[in-house]
Amino acid sequence: MGRPKLEHIYLILGTEGVCGQVQRYTQGDKGKFLNLGLELYGEFSRQLPDAIKDTVPIPGVREVAERLKGRGDKLWLNTGYSQEIVKFILSLPQFKWVKPVISGYVCSDDVTSGGVTKGRPHPDMIQHAMVVEKVEDPRKVLVIDDTLDGMCAADNNQSPSILVASGIYQHNLNEAIHQARTLGRARCIMETFASAGRLALDDMLMEMVNKW
Repeated sequence: MGRPKLEHIYLILGTEGVCGQVQRYTQGDKGKFLNLGLELYGEFSRQLPDAIKDTVPIPGVREVAERLKGRGDKLWLNTGYSQEIVKFILSLPQFKWVKPVISGYVCSDDVTSGGVTKGRPHPDMIQHAMVVEKVEDPRKVLVIDDTLDGMCAADNNQSPSILVASGIYQHNLNEAIHQARTLGRARCIMETFASAGRLALDDMLMEMVNKW
């Protein structure tokens, strides 16, 4: 979803099929509801390192990212994970190539504490990277994301965007297309970041994306 993970948890607790059980547990007590979310987030954070330590990069992503950096493109990572979790991920042997390739990253705990006022779907995380890179025209910023919140952040920043079907859609292009329709306009959808990056390397991407 692209939002801070604690916010994800509170959203899940309010979804149909879950909220009834939560209501019975908390008895409508807001303090209990907030504490429940914090407890679940703590357990999520505890289990996450073991869950992701054997994760492997999507094929082709490293090659494309390194080639984009090599031609002078600035790559930024915007994520709903915390600084602590991102640092752990980037320390894993299979992801140590990422940090030298990206120009920077903006995490969920940079919101308010790091000078970023609001998280996604607001455009603040994108705009933070633009300020650092001294980019004034949002049309020169391409947002590639696997979440609808990421797409909305790009729209709110008036930047072109590509929805990729990796991540939460698990390479199901039909589901990605279905979800994208809920945003009210057509947009470019591709399988992975590597697919989008290859088009960028051929100077075809912006022309294609700007048609959507």
